[in-house]
Amino acid sequence: MKKGFTLVLTFLLVVTIAAMVAGCGSDTKQAQQYMKKGDDQLQNVESGASAWSAQVNSINADPAKIAGEVQQARAMGDDLLKTSQAAKREFEKIRGLNGVADYKKYADLRIAELDMIDQIVQKMYEFLDKRVAMVSSGDLSKYPALQQKAQDEIDTISEKGQKIEQEAGQLKSDKK
Repeated sequence: MKKGFTLVLTFLLVVTIAAMVAGCGSDTKQAQQYMKKGDDQLQNVESGASAWSAQVNSINADPAKIAGEVQQARAMGDDLLKTSQAAKREFEKIRGLNGVADYKKYADLRIAELDMIDQIVQKMYEFLDKRVAMVSSGDLSKYPALQQKAQDEIDTISEKGQKIEQEAGQLKSDKK
């Protein structure tokens, strides 16, 4: 009887260990899939950010056109934010997995990078709204100061984002 009980206990222990090992492997594969999807979305964010930046930079100070151009830039910025959220969702899925610490660190870095992009978009929205108000009022005397302040804030956020991007790239490269 003791021998049968020991055999059953040993069998359960082996099955449990096998399930744990198999579970870890599947989490790694799942993390790789989420990471790939997140990285693909991140590339879409980066190309969208480049196009959005070009559109923002093309906005002129013609009082008859500026409101419409800013509205178009906001629509494109909103699309960029949606793409960013989609990328974040993929990276956030990694956080719920087990046994994938390096993937989680990578995901956290990419989410932080995407947060920086979101902050840049929001800062630009604030700047554009103030720019439209100035152009509409006809008083552009404070425009250089407004532009410099916005540029300084965006540069600070951008520098942080670039550091995070480099760290994530290095982690991915190191861990293959």
